[in-house]
Amino acid sequence: MNIQRPDGTTETVKLAYPITVDGKTIDSVTVHRPTAGEVADFIRRLRLTPEDERHKIVLSMHDIDAEILDLLDDDDRLAIEKVEDRFLPQRLRASAG
Repeated sequence: MNIQRPDGTTETVKLAYPITVDGKTIDSVTVHRPTAGEVADFIRRLRLTPEDERHKIVLSMHDIDAEILDLLDDDDRLAIEKVEDRFLPQRLRASAG
């Protein structure tokens, strides 16, 4: 499904340290405000996951798989997290603080 998102609800972060995964170069990551369904899925997965494993659960906000986020340079990951923080829905902001 191809969703047309309103202006201001996506941002592309250019990576300072691009990586190549399976022959594909990743030089940017697009972050979007999560949909209600993505938030509900995230909350459901958190509830079903043991507390000591919850840090591995990622809210789907990217145009790449969560596993690839872990392969990025830490400075690039920090730049992405800054955008994620701005796009975080209100219901999750208090718990993220």
